[in-house]
Amino acid sequence: MSGSPACPIIAVGGSAGGVEALRGFAACLPVDLAAAVLVVVHHPATGRSQLDQVLQTVTRLPVTIGIDGEHPLAGHIYVSTPDWHMILNDGVLRLTSGPPECHVRPAVDVLFRSVAVALGPRAAGIVLSGMLDDGTAGLWAIKEHGGMAFVQDPGEAMHASMPTSAIQHVQVDGVHPVHVIAERVIAWAARVSGPGVPPGRPVQPLHRLETEIAGGRSTAARQLFELAAPSPFTCPECQGVLAEIREGSIIRFRCHNGHAYSRAVLLQHLDDGGRASWAT
Repeated sequence: MSGSPACPIIAVGGSAGGVEALRGFAACLPVDLAAAVLVVVHHPATGRSQLDQVLQTVTRLPVTIGIDGEHPLAGHIYVSTPDWHMILNDGVLRLTSGPPECHVRPAVDVLFRSVAVALGPRAAGIVLSGMLDDGTAGLWAIKEHGGMAFVQDPGEAMHASMPTSAIQHVQVDGVHPVHVIAERVIAWAARVSGPGVPPGRPVQPLHRLETEIAGGRSTAARQLFELAAPSPFTCPECQGVLAEIREGSIIRFRCHNGHAYSRAVLLQHLDDGGRASWAT
């Protein structure tokens, strides 16, 4: 995990209803927060996000759009840009045009997976309100590398699908209203920003490979079938054979061009008439 930044990372992801949850979360963060906060919310591919301005109205922490090559700093919130994945790589933010995951870019899973690979136990992930299940696989990666995983209470979330999926598939460290999550990550960041943090677990080769794919390394996806088995499905976007990836109870898919889908998103595509993509 060389190239790690000097501070822990709190990675936050949401979709529908996520902005409202983020406002509540950001309002609880102190100016001396010992971690940087990286935020991915699903945006339309066109236009400029106003999320930085929206969050700045409720927090004293500086809130900015993430810039490619920027070193994240403690006590700072960085938000994603429409149509660009945001990842952490060699201690800096990278905005990439890597393949969409579940038809979205930026994707929460991409951010979460990258901080898991980069930081291990000095990464925390938070899944907020949203539809379907983006964030579940990424939260699994964070836990797999020794980090912390929190989920917004589905009863508080405007849309419970993303939180509920994460709870069903990941052994999370807490399911809380956003103000309680803020309390917990504030305390966590203070602990892991000092000496004595346990060493990280070995980086999972698949998670490293998928982070390279998201980072735009076009040749990386060709190694996919060394780590995952072919499935009977073909990719809805390029008709390439999809590899099936199983992590605990999570089933997801990725093709040799890097396009990725959760089981729920792929089944939705098939239910919408995509059964012609079944491989023969």
